[in-house]
Amino acid sequence: MELSTNILRKSIKNENTLVDLLNSFENYKILNKKGIRSILLIYFNSLDSLESFRKLILKSKWDISYKEMFLNEIDDYQRLLLKNR
Repeated sequence: MELSTNILRKSIKNENTLVDLLNSFENYKILNKKGIRSILLIYFNSLDSLESFRKLILKSKWDISYKEMFLNEIDDYQRLLLKNR
């Protein structure tokens, strides 16, 4: 697991690249809540980068239901980050 996490972190340098990957072939549609949480845990350890990711999702042309699912998971993760400060 740690090796695959390191490979993903090295491959995807920032939230713009991550959103581009999710947009590619509508990959955002294949993720469930658990997959979204995994992405959040792997890539986002600060509120600033998480907020940037949120803005990119809000600007995206994704289907509303998928946007809402991602944004809800981001909200939950933000609460956890704030609680553990």
